[in-house]
Amino acid sequence: MKRLFFAFCTFVLAFALFFSLGAVVNAKQSGPGKIDCLVCNPGEDCSTELRFAWKSTEPNCYFYFTTATDTNFKNARKELVSGVANNTAYTNISSDTPVEINIYTYEFEVNNLVPGTKYLYKVSTIKNEATSGVHNATTATLTGSFNFIWVGDDHLTCASWSKRTTFTNNMLKQAVNQISAAGAGETNLIVSTGDTVSYGSYYDDHLEWNEDYAFTNFVFADSPGNHDYYERWSTYNASSGSSSSKMTTYPLSWEAARNMPDNGFASYSALGYKSTYYFIYNSCLFISLDSIASHDNHAEQEKWLIDTVKGLEGQYQWLIVYEHYPFFDGETAAETHYTGSCFANWWKAFDEIGVDLALSGDSHVYLRSKPLKNRQVDEDGTVYMTCPQVGDRYRYIEERQNDSWMEVRIGSKTGDYGLQDNSGLGYIMVTPEKLTYKLIDTTYQVKDSFSIYSKRSLPAVILEKQKVQDEILASSFELLGRNGSDHESLVFDLSRVNYLKSLEVKLGNETLVNTNTFDSANIDLGNLEDNKVHELDVNIKFVDGTQKSIKVYGSTYLPYGTIGNFKVNVVDGKTVLSWEANTTDLIAKYEVFEGSTSLGTSTSTSLALDSKKPVDTVYTLKAYTTNNELIFSQDATYKFYGDINYDGAINDLDCANIFASVFGNATLTDEEKLFGDLNNDGKVDFADATIIMLYQSGKVTKTYHEKYTVAFKDEMGLDLVTVKVIYGDDAQAPTPAQKDGYTFVGWSKPITNVTSDLVVYAIYQKNN
Repeated sequence: MKRLFFAFCTFVLAFALFFSLGAVVNAKQSGPGKIDCLVCNPGEDCSTELRFAWKSTEPNCYFYFTTATDTNFKNARKELVSGVANNTAYTNISSDTPVEINIYTYEFEVNNLVPGTKYLYKVSTIKNEATSGVHNATTATLTGSFNFIWVGDDHLTCASWSKRTTFTNNMLKQAVNQISAAGAGETNLIVSTGDTVSYGSYYDDHLEWNEDYAFTNFVFADSPGNHDYYERWSTYNASSGSSSSKMTTYPLSWEAARNMPDNGFASYSALGYKSTYYFIYNSCLFISLDSIASHDNHAEQEKWLIDTVKGLEGQYQWLIVYEHYPFFDGETAAETHYTGSCFANWWKAFDEIGVDLALSGDSHVYLRSKPLKNRQVDEDGTVYMTCPQVGDRYRYIEERQNDSWMEVRIGSKTGDYGLQDNSGLGYIMVTPEKLTYKLIDTTYQVKDSFSIYSKRSLPAVILEKQKVQDEILASSFELLGRNGSDHESLVFDLSRVNYLKSLEVKLGNETLVNTNTFDSANIDLGNLEDNKVHELDVNIKFVDGTQKSIKVYGSTYLPYGTIGNFKVNVVDGKTVLSWEANTTDLIAKYEVFEGSTSLGTSTSTSLALDSKKPVDTVYTLKAYTTNNELIFSQDATYKFYGDINYDGAINDLDCANIFASVFGNATLTDEEKLFGDLNNDGKVDFADATIIMLYQSGKVTKTYHEKYTVAFKDEMGLDLVTVKVIYGDDAQAPTPAQKDGYTFVGWSKPITNVTSDLVVYAIYQKNN
């Protein structure tokens, strides 16, 4: 009787626990919500492009995007985005019974971003009934060094989310920590070889990624697996206890949850499916193959792969290809596990294009081959890898085919056991010299580690982009006065703050600042010696582990010296260069260059050349102190629109030239057309003639169509106002704030006769 009572109590407790656990699971959102599964996917060039995807029950949403320092989204870009109605991608919520789901899928792309910069983004409904969490994503740097995490076979599912989501999140965080501890910098990219959800058509399974660590903090690039293709469980065999699943013809649910670059093989791309795609991240070319589609489209995918890689030759150093089905099956090490997508089908193409790493999944058993080329072990060959699962669907090593090709296999059978909780993921640290991989399990122990060395040099195109970014970064630092204790400060472009790990400022052998905290764009340098030009060495360490040293020159003369408005004119048939300066006795000489060739020096604010140069000539003005210290550099070109004959004035000769062209009596040269297209519509016509007539008659005072941006900032580097100015006009400055104990003495650069984009700072002088 006691046994019966005990059994009954056990049943009751188990029954109660079942419903208790069920309540926990069901407490999560079920079915579509206002904002679901917001994710950042890679752009084709991840240094300047990012792509975003999300789902909503609303037909329109607002997308917000800003730099990481704008935490309140005060200066955010706000875009109204329309979704696409889609009730075919997700045919179920969390059961085998089909449910019609009315959902809108969204895609949005952002371009012209700054490399190595962290951005914030979020989505809200139009009436703001729902807003996503604030996510972040960082564009790729251009240094040749970066890190990424490789994961596969998560099989996240609403049926057992607590275990698998915890596994994935904790292991991702630990991988990031280990990369940081290795001194390799930040990690901003995750690559997945598929099966991110258990059932592609179960909408609730996709919700397991909602506000997940991987979706909210990284650029996420995955290749669809068979589970991502699954429509729903369709049959159950009672005698064998097994279920079978039905796969869709195309990756419907995966496609509706992603926004990958549209550069894949033609037949899928024509249908709007982007499961094959490529992107460049820093020095690496990543290529996703659709291993499920390979059964019917292998030849087309292979041609696309080879053509893509050859077309991008010289733009990457490392080549990594990834797909879901294994190149070598983890359980058997077979090379023909899935026809159309295995090693036997791909090795010739991979040899031809020089693949460094070939990543795959599906087997749930970890495998790493030796480098293989021409079906032989060769140090110049491709390393083929199959990832373990994350979760509880482990498998065993059953056979040992191709054993001489295999370097490491870790399964879950007695004697082969190596992964705690049968789960694992890897992270890869990339430098221009080598690529290093490490595999960890849920105890965060490293279970496998290896390196391969580069077969290609760092591309010149990346080095050139890096040079441009270095110049932009260097020019963003300025030495200015500050409101407080007569100190000076270093002001820099705050939008790049998340690119910086630490910053050291030295004056000679003296260290003025050494900090890894950047609360504002203003770094206090203390009270520097007055009435002197200071040469500062700024040593910058970046989050990717690289570092740069630049020099910043600044004057502590009061008021500060300023040079600006460098422009090109034509006087009496000769090119005359002029500029404005307010530098007291700070400047010993000016020098003008065409490229690296000096055109002459001057101690005044102009320089006349012996002849008239072509209109597209780029001139560089440099200024030097008495110690021959370079403290200023600015470019200029001729921009006097309306001066058709390029003689330095708009007069009757220009009218005659443009009218002769308009009425067919003469043809303008390319140089004349450049200055004759006054309304910037791509042609010289009667509208331009009208403008020049109005200018001649005094009815209009400008013929120029170019406008420039002048950004005004306070002495702390915070934005005041940004204005647009027509070429040659004066910028309208805001009223500067009053500072106790200080007097506003002007702006850091001239704002009259504006001929280029400017960033100017307020300057204050301490009262006597």
